[in-house]
Amino acid sequence: SAYINTYVEASKYAFADRAEQLGDNDFYPVPVNALISKEYAKGIADKIRINGITSSDKILHQNKAWLDSVETLMKNESNETTHYSVIDKWGNAAAVTTTINSYYGSKVVAEGAGFLLNNEMDDFAAKVGSPNMYGLVHGEANAIEPNKRMLSSMTPTIVEKDGEVVLITGSPGGSRIISAVTQTILYYIDFGMEPDEAVTQPRIHHQWLPDILYYESGALTTSMTFDLEKMGYKLKKRKAIGNTHLIGRSLSSGLMIPVTDIRRGGYGVVVKN
Repeated sequence: SAYINTYVEASKYAFADRAEQLGDNDFYPVPVNALISKEYAKGIADKIRINGITSSDKILHQNKAWLDSVETLMKNESNETTHYSVIDKWGNAAAVTTTINSYYGSKVVAEGAGFLLNNEMDDFAAKVGSPNMYGLVHGEANAIEPNKRMLSSMTPTIVEKDGEVVLITGSPGGSRIISAVTQTILYYIDFGMEPDEAVTQPRIHHQWLPDILYYESGALTTSMTFDLEKMGYKLKKRKAIGNTHLIGRSLSSGLMIPVTDIRRGGYGVVVKN
């Protein structure tokens, strides 16, 4: 329960900062150095109580009215986002996530090309303080402007150790991408799990707003559920949180192995020539 609570509290602050401080840095002065500084991280850590929670309205930095506008129902995982990870024998690696965002994207097909155009406009703050289809609330930093890039949850990631690639991963899943990728990396690095174990571990998700802790089957024991509800958490079970696919270095054999997530379709292959 202590680990779950600590992770969730950190997630709340991360998603709150995402909502208020992240956007296209050609249009908004994103305080990158401050957000990734150890001093800022320590300040957040000092606010987290091991056996207590901070409600999302207490974390809210600007507009409390946002709380009232968030939909509490979030759509199930869909099939509009794809991730793939690649590495060659020389260690050159790529992590790629691509999306059309929702069912049939913008429902417009490029003439003569046969592919659908995305509707990534939903990732902008069409109305500051109002949630998008994934329940995410955005601020002025992500407001719509000409030639501006929208804020996305896509998180293609390459992890290196001592200059060598040890993990390549990413996921579909809207706002749950961030939680899925983060927990996969934590399980691999901090808990010392093999790549396949890190992928199959049950996941949790909290995105600040709505103030709900989502969890997969097996993520919480009965005692954990009791403890978390006693702390004040509102819990809601989800069928799946993300769908990470990765290539990771086995801790036992040292080999790079492909792993596919059983939560949704996908596969891993090794090509020899």
